[in-house]
Formats: sequence, structure tokens, C-alpha cells
Amino acid sequence: MQIKPHVLVVSNHWGAKALTPSAGIFVDRQIAALEKAGVRVTTFDIGTSHSPIHIVTRWLELRRHVQRLNPDLVHAQYGTIIGFVSTFLSKPTVISYCGNDLRAGASVSKVRMYLGFFLSNMAALRARAMICKSAQLRQALWWCRHRAVVIPSGVDLDLFSPGPRKIARKELGWELEHPIVIFNVRNDPKNKGLDLATAAMQIVQSRIPGTELRLIENVEPNRMPLYYRAADVLLCASLSEGSPNVVKEALACDLPVVSTPVGDVHERLAGVQPSAVVARDTKAIGEALVKVLLERKRCNGRANVASLSSENIAQRVLGVYRTTLHDTVDGNSVVGKPRAEELTVVTIAEGGMLQEVAGLHLEAFAGYLNALLGRGYAKAFIKWFIKKEGTIAIAVIDGQQKVVGYALGAPVGYNRDLNRDLLWEVIVRIIIRPWVLFDKRFWFVFKARMRNLVGLPQNVRQVLDLPEPSMSLVAIGVAAYRRRSMIGQRLMRAFEDGAREFRMRSLILSVYENAKGSRRFYEKCGWQPYDGQVSKGGTILYSKVLQPSLGP
Repeated sequence: MQIKPHVLVVSNHWGAKALTPSAGIFVDRQIAALEKAGVRVTTFDIGTSHSPIHIVTRWLELRRHVQRLNPDLVHAQYGTIIGFVSTFLSKPTVISYCGNDLRAGASVSKVRMYLGFFLSNMAALRARAMICKSAQLRQALWWCRHRAVVIPSGVDLDLFSPGPRKIARKELGWELEHPIVIFNVRNDPKNKGLDLATAAMQIVQSRIPGTELRLIENVEPNRMPLYYRAADVLLCASLSEGSPNVVKEALACDLPVVSTPVGDVHERLAGVQPSAVVARDTKAIGEALVKVLLERKRCNGRANVASLSSENIAQRVLGVYRTTLHDTVDGNSVVGKPRAEELTVVTIAEGGMLQEVAGLHLEAFAGYLNALLGRGYAKAFIKWFIKKEGTIAIAVIDGQQKVVGYALGAPVGYNRDLNRDLLWEVIVRIIIRPWVLFDKRFWFVFKARMRNLVGLPQNVRQVLDLPEPSMSLVAIGVAAYRRRSMIGQRLMRAFEDGAREFRMRSLILSVYENAKGSRRFYEKCGWQPYDGQVSKGGTILYSKVLQPSLGP
């Protein structure tokens, strides 16, 4: 039996239910399905206020909540500020992107909309895993798309089921014989396309007199099946959607649907008759509605959403949790232990991979000067090794195409070129982050780099008397959740193989004297301390000879 994780779900919809009963209902139903599958779920409402003071206050409360509850992971149910603040916790984060957090459509100002997009995409860089409600939504990510999986919201097939039209109409007090089109307007008529729906209905009513347009607003979620059973067709005319739940719910009730091409409706309506996906055009929508209403029969949609039951979707989400946590297999604890075939050593590439490696670098060297200069410097630093000839820039990716480790190396003497090429980058970062000037390590490194730039002697090989040429292992790091999984050894072997390809005869590195774990790792990989002397900067040198002599 597999371990069921403890998940903290972060959202902002619970407080909004007082005004809109259906707010975030898909989140509530997913939580219920996950709990039924054995997952322990706790929740945190970040609130709907966009005041910076409120956001910071709630984030601090969220951090304390995480420390007190100690969940296995955090699941942010939306991007924007919810996803962004959730990634700045001490736990792995899964983000579900739902629609307007990545695509235009919400009735908000452009500044707020684009700020939301920015926060959503910045959160993607830090998230352990991402769930998008549709492939269309995944394409809207600026980067890291390869790490996002498509999982739409589920449908409660017990609640949403076909039923007699007349009984439903009597309960709702509707006219029994008139053709009825239902339209979900909620509290966002502009994005939902109410003007377009009203215009299209004029065409319908000219062809089929007596046809009614019924608006769905603030309906109790558990009463929605009555509306689907009572209606003749559902109209979805939205500007933007992730995976519109009303479409899936209507199909579960065998109610025909006419929709604009938003979210995943093409996939949902494939093979469903009568139904149609049409251009966002008054005439096209009107004609499609007329065609469906003239047939006035139920569709075959339930079969199309059978695989999207709440139970099935909960299992898929649980699979994401387990992948994120590298949970147990068949009850044997192998957390963080990958199978060999899951791991691949690759050369670091620019773009999304560089972003991931930079994040890993900041995690591996948290608290050190290199990391204190921020992500921008980390990217420039790693990019230097990618571009420079004769250097090593490698990463390990797992079966989900996530970067789980990296290593950087360059021939001894690289420092001068690196310091010169990144000088202005360092200056800019110091201006942005002036507090690094108060770190005593900054001044030690600054003096060493200045000596190097002006050409004062710093030839480490002369001190160690190593066989030449020699390669420096500049950085090596493994994702915290994948440590003790042999990834470090895999990286070290790949680094040494790369050095041999460059005909290097020896390797060197420096490590902080108090980094006991790192030192034990190097010694297990065959590295030896030179003489144990500690430098003024608190580091000691390790070396490894690859080839004592070049031979004939």
C-alpha cells in the first residue's frame, strides 16, 4: 500500500462563497475526492484582498501554518499571487493553473492582469510540479512547459447525471414546452460573453419563436443538475477558459453544448452529437443553436466525460503528488531513490533548463555569497560555463524532465576570465542588493578577485604540485528532495569523464571547512584533502589525480 501524503491546499475562494456560492467549487470537490482516496488535506485561505500589507501578513501566517502542520507538500489552487507566495515556503509546491491566471479574459485592469501573468510565470520557476487544466493553458506558460501536466477538473458523475426534463422544469418553475438555452454568467458577464449570447439569441428567436435564454447566477452548486436536465442546450460564449466545468457537467447530464473554442472544449465535444464548437461570432453561434434546438434531443456527452470522474482525476493528482515527493513503491520506503533508467546526464542548455539550474544553484549554495547576489547573477554565472570553450556544464534530468542535479567545471586559471566577464553583472547586483556589502565574506572574495584581475600570482597548481593540465570543480549541487539517491555520484563520474575528454590529468576544488557533509561526499568519490590547511576565507582544498603521467 502506498503512503498517502499530507497536503496543504492554498486558495482564496472560501471567503468569496458568501457572495458567490459556486466560487472555487471545483477545488472543494477535488479536495473531497482526494480525502476519499486517503489523502490528508488541510486548507489555508490567502484571502481576496490585493493590499500588499494584507498579502505579506497572510504569507507570514501561511509560513507559521506550514511550520506548525509540517505537511508533505503545498498545493496552490491558482497561479498569480496564490501560486507565487506558496513557492516561498519550506515545502515542495504544486501549482494548479486554472485559466485567467495565464490567459486574458478576466474583467480586471490590464496592469493587474499582466502582473498576474508575471507572478504566475515566476511561480513556475520555483514550483516542484505544475498542473494545467488544458493543453491550451499549458502553452500559455512562458517557460518550464515540459514540467507541466494537463489534468482537467473532475466531474461528480453521481451528482451530474441525466434525468427527466419535465420533472426538472416543474421543480424550477419553468415553462414546460418552450425551448430553453441556459447560459452561465456568474459574476463576470464580459468574459462570459453575455452581450454575444444576447445578440445570438435574437437570431434564434427569429427562427424559433418562444425560445428563452435563462441566465445562471448564484445558483447553489448542488442544484445545477436540475438546470442541465431542464434545459435544451448550454451556451458557452467565453473569451477565455481553462477547462470550463459547466461544459463537462452539462455533458455528464447529456445536455447538448454550443461553445466558442476556449480551453479544452474541442476535446470534450469531439464526437458529441448534437453539439458544436463555433467561432466567437453572433451568426455562427445563433445558427448552431438553431440547429441543436430544431433536433431538441439529448446528446451522447456522458460517455465523453466518463474518464473525468472525480475519482479518476483525484488519482491523477495523487500521482503528481507522489512523483513530486518520490513516494514509496509497494510499501517499501524509497523516498528520493530513483531507478537508474530515470536519470540522464545532459549538457545544460539556455532557456528553461538554465532557469531550473539557476534555481538549484541558489538552493545548493543558500547563504553563500554566490547565492546572495540573486537569481540574475546565478544565471549569468552558469551561462558563462555554457558559452566558454573548454568548460563543463552538465545537469541530471529525471524521467519527468526535471533538473535534479548539476555540475560546473573549468580549467585552473579560469577565475580571471570569469571575473572580468561578469564584473559589470556583479556591480549591478551589488547596486540592487547593497546589503551584501555587510557580509565579511564579500570583502574576502572581492580582494581575491581584484588580485586575480590585476594579474597577481594565484596559481593553486604550484601550491599543490598537481599534474597538469588541471580542472576545477567549481560547483556541484543536487535537489534537496533527491539527495542520498546517488545523483551526486552520477554527476561526479560524468564530470570526471568530461575532464578526461579534455585530457585533464588532475582535479581540484575548494570547500568550506565546516561543510562536513560535502567533505564526506568528496572523500567517498576519491578526492583527498591536500594538507587540511584552512584559508582566510574558511575553505580547504581537495584534489584528485586522474592520470599521473601522459604516457607515450
